[in-house]
Amino acid sequence: MKRLADILRLMLPPRPALFLIGVTLTGAVAFTLVRLALLAQNSALLNSGIDNDSTWVLRALGVGFRFDLNWAFMVMLPSLALITIGQFMGSKCKWTAYLAVWWLILIYSLSLCAAIGDIPYFAHFQTHINAMGMKYAGADFGAVARMIITEHNYLYYTIAAILAALLFSTFILWLSCQMRLTTPSPYRWRTTIYLVLLGMLFLWADRGFYLRFRTLEPRDTMISNNAFINKLGINPIEPFIVSISTANDTVTLMPHDKARDIVLRELQRDASFTEHHEAQPSPYRNLVILMEESFTASRLSREGHPDGLMPNLDRLITEGLYFENTYSTGTHTCYAIYSIVTSLPGFVDKHPLQDGLAQPLGTIYEQLYSSDRLTTYFFVTHGPNFDNVRGFLTSQGFERLYSRTTYGVETTKTWGVDDHIMLDYALEEIDREWKSGKGVCAICLTCSNHAAFNPPLDVGYVPTDKATDDESRAVQYADWAMQRFLDMAAEREWFDETLFVIVGDHGRSITSDYAIPKSLNHVPLLFYAPKHIKPEVRSDLVSQMDITPTAMSMMGLEYDNHTMGIDLNSTQRRMIPFGHDGHIAARDHEWLYIYDVHNKVDYLYHLTAEGNERLINVAKEHPERVRDMHDYVAAMVQAGWDMHNAHTLWTTPQKE
Repeated sequence: MKRLADILRLMLPPRPALFLIGVTLTGAVAFTLVRLALLAQNSALLNSGIDNDSTWVLRALGVGFRFDLNWAFMVMLPSLALITIGQFMGSKCKWTAYLAVWWLILIYSLSLCAAIGDIPYFAHFQTHINAMGMKYAGADFGAVARMIITEHNYLYYTIAAILAALLFSTFILWLSCQMRLTTPSPYRWRTTIYLVLLGMLFLWADRGFYLRFRTLEPRDTMISNNAFINKLGINPIEPFIVSISTANDTVTLMPHDKARDIVLRELQRDASFTEHHEAQPSPYRNLVILMEESFTASRLSREGHPDGLMPNLDRLITEGLYFENTYSTGTHTCYAIYSIVTSLPGFVDKHPLQDGLAQPLGTIYEQLYSSDRLTTYFFVTHGPNFDNVRGFLTSQGFERLYSRTTYGVETTKTWGVDDHIMLDYALEEIDREWKSGKGVCAICLTCSNHAAFNPPLDVGYVPTDKATDDESRAVQYADWAMQRFLDMAAEREWFDETLFVIVGDHGRSITSDYAIPKSLNHVPLLFYAPKHIKPEVRSDLVSQMDITPTAMSMMGLEYDNHTMGIDLNSTQRRMIPFGHDGHIAARDHEWLYIYDVHNKVDYLYHLTAEGNERLINVAKEHPERVRDMHDYVAAMVQAGWDMHNAHTLWTTPQKE
């Protein structure tokens, strides 16, 4: 019996191996707990898709645990190597032990903080944290820090992340002491063999604990036709690292010449790429674009939303020219600013106001400003440097930028002054310029409908019974401030000579129907001038790129269009390109195509199919359709990036 006991004791893992096994398994469990918190935070999303019963949830959690264990093994490998080397260093093994322990503390602390921080990010964007999230934070860390502090939900997760990192670090230190990691094992070779076997186990974990030749990939979480279920299984850390590591790479979706040929054909342009628009008689002298923060069309009553949070916009749609199939080029405000100003698309994981070659892009606004035909204003509620707004706009033909310090109102709110304060100031500036006899182009970017939500309740806005939380009250307030601006403008003598455009900068994640939720990019677009525009709803496929060319043509101004926007008065798109973090997409009247760029996964949805059939990914059944729509959106994005970085080489303006 004693001999048997000795044999069993020799078979037990030695102390260093037990330490690594304990940390690895506990780490995997910790990530699973974070995943359960993600599920709890977003459980409502299950009801807006199919394949959403408990069986699918359990399958996703099982897949997720494999991803968590795989990541835990990856974190463990450097420490395993250090501890193995230490077995041959005698008393000096304590130094490798210290390095191994502090490596685990550092990486697990950062990983847990990122995974917990991913929960509120996912709730907002329905995608895991990525390079754009970091660029967003880096644009103005102070503003982001204020948002976290003032938005209680974000603050709670920040505290939870810090506590989780501290608790896990304490556990690692405690376990290393219990396993006497700084003391050499008396069975050096047996310990080494165990550690080598433990390292070899990583090869199995890296394949998802299957006997196959390829490693575990995010596409292995695509187990259903429910977008949230599929995303639930992903451990966000490794894709986050991949996104960060490729964020500064150039866009390489398609060869440059092929992209140019496709774009020329789709936009029906000749080799010069430039369309010359002659001046035409027009009743308009001013253009005012209201770019409304997070105005998703999915919140409109006409789209079936039950709460009626935007009653003024719902009514205005019946009084102007409304395009019901308008999509934002991206899901961050910087894309809306870029695409409306330049009439170019957004780019995969690129910040278009910061990344690439900073240069004038020959925008329509630049042409009008340089020819002294319009005074160009841009109004924001927040600081002038957030998202590099000032640096970008001043190089693209905007004469003046008004920001939070301009309005003479002290505020401690994260995103500056309330919408109505900025809009009141815009009215005064338009009044002043009108008296000088010169036309005005004013773009006003609102921000009160952005977390942290803190709408004013003492300025005449009264929430309805449907506005039951801060966000819904912010939506209603933004709608109220927009209508208040138009009512005050109607009292000005310049009102009848002004073309108003109302558009969402991007949408909001309130559904989980497709791999990119429709509500994230589907935005309202209304051209409003009650004296001159008859009420009409058009079903054209519209991109934010098309707003400026269309508006300038309606104003009868002469300009050269060497952008990728079209004049909706004379042209229609076959498809529209748009995107989301790490994804590009295209849709026509029948199909929606989405491509996960980093993981190379295709999604194709038949929008006119019956019932839940429209939510099923049918990419494998329609390869020709996938190829056509992929080439379209890849060409648009690639050509846009090429033009962004080499504008004068890409376009040749027509000769007079």
